[in-house]
Amino acid sequence: MKTESIQPGQTYESLYMDGAIADTFYVTRINEGTAHLKSLSTSKPVRIELTKMVIDMQHGQLKLKQ
Repeated sequence: MKTESIQPGQTYESLYMDGAIADTFYVTRINEGTAHLKSLSTSKPVRIELTKMVIDMQHGQLKLKQ
């Protein structure tokens, strides 16, 4: 996955090591290589670099919710 494929409006699930869902995040916007997310469980804003999101997806810690 490339950073360009991460878009506002997408929903991602962060996963524990056993595959259980830790939290769900909604991408509100992308600005200068940083994704601005909103936690759907706590409603708190979160910022993460797009490259970190890609690495987390490659390691199975984050996945796009279908």
